[in-house]
Amino acid sequence: MKPDFAKGPNAGHRIISLPTLYLTVHTGCDCRCVMCDIWKADKGGVEMSSELLRSYAESVKDVAVRHVVMSGGEPLKHHNLWSFCQSLRREGVKIVLLSTGLLLESNATEIVDNCDQLTVSLHGSPAVHDRIRQVTGSAERLAAGVKAVHSARVDFPIVGRTVVQKFNCHDLENIIRFGKELGLRALSFMGADVSSTAFNRPTPWDEPKISQIALSHSDLCKLSRSIEVLLTNYSADFEGRFILTTPAQLWDILRYYKALLGQGDFPPVRCRAPWTSAVLEADGTVRPCFFQPAYENNGGQSLLEILNSKEAVGFRRSLKVSQNEICQKCVCAENRAGVDIVV
Repeated sequence: MKPDFAKGPNAGHRIISLPTLYLTVHTGCDCRCVMCDIWKADKGGVEMSSELLRSYAESVKDVAVRHVVMSGGEPLKHHNLWSFCQSLRREGVKIVLLSTGLLLESNATEIVDNCDQLTVSLHGSPAVHDRIRQVTGSAERLAAGVKAVHSARVDFPIVGRTVVQKFNCHDLENIIRFGKELGLRALSFMGADVSSTAFNRPTPWDEPKISQIALSHSDLCKLSRSIEVLLTNYSADFEGRFILTTPAQLWDILRYYKALLGQGDFPPVRCRAPWTSAVLEADGTVRPCFFQPAYENNGGQSLLEILNSKEAVGFRRSLKVSQNEICQKCVCAENRAGVDIVV
């Protein structure tokens, strides 16, 4: 049985090049987002050690990494982030920083000096954004932070990312308006993961929790109307790539939520993540993506050794994303928008 992706330099399922590397450099987070459990275990957070950072800086050459995406929690909480970014950029690697937006203002100069792109979470008009964040004034702090970054460098690329869910499915047009007011370079949409154990969930959510985030039958109508408004009033923003999510991908988000309610199949998925990227967590765990189980790590192995272990190669060889249950419900698959890199 052939996997859905078996082309390119990694066609033999051994990793030769790895275009994108995701690093969870700090697990702590100052937000309390309704669709995320990362903050629930945050007692100051776990920071990726300097030793681990140094070993990864050396590994990027071995696997020809082009982009490192700094994730969390909130990566801006890491005490040694900038020196690590500098070491990566000396190797020609571009740095994409993911942030909640709360700490941007105090880090604006460092961000433009040490990163190539900033991606911020934008979940609604200010009131809706604050409600989802569960932090009063979070939209105001995001706006002040984006302004500070652009004051440090006016053309620095800042991209917004929205998780579409029950609380904002009616608010897509206002998200576009707010993103433009902020001066974002672009913006994308994705569904909310409600099925996996990613994002610090020891077990998958139960039905009551899922229903708090996933769309109900009446919410499906709200989302459908919101998409129609975007397609009617913002066609130029699709064509000009301010809205990075295509119309087909927006309808796939609706289709995803319909499938969760038993109304049809999940959108078809064609994902290359296990062959083209990897996720490295703060404790040294290596995953093929944010959702699939971790690769075995016997300690003392390099990144390349972990990625090309017998177990890891066997996983990629046997993975059929169109049939894998985790892949079928994935909200970050490439055909539905994940982390958009514009640099």
